[in-house]
Amino acid sequence: MFTVKEATLDDLARVAPLYEAYLTFYEVDYSEKNPLQYLQQRLGNKESVIYFVVDEQGQYVGFTQLYPLFCSLEMNRTWLLYDLFVTESARQHGVAQLLLDRADQLAKETQASFIMLRALLRLNESGIYKLIL
Repeated sequence: MFTVKEATLDDLARVAPLYEAYLTFYEVDYSEKNPLQYLQQRLGNKESVIYFVVDEQGQYVGFTQLYPLFCSLEMNRTWLLYDLFVTESARQHGVAQLLLDRADQLAKETQASFIMLRALLRLNESGIYKLIL
């Protein structure tokens, strides 16, 4: 069983390793940057909303980060779902869907017009790009 929670500043020390794994997965060099500090700044300045998933043992197994935006055509709030990561051991168990469902719930709670999904493509061994979720 998995549980989705909204991150507070107190949770970020446990969320940051997921963020670092996400950066590593996409081969981002963050050696001269501080991922924990970045998350603290975004959350502390209310510039993003972060949800994370914990398993039955209390292990953090996934997260998503959404950024608030506005749409001038809709004249309303929108959300950008930019980051979504699930640990390898928790993949294919519905964790990504739980995070997407919670993002959808946030959009409804804030009466947003829509969520934009930043879809990442990654070249696989056979040279074909695959959508990564």
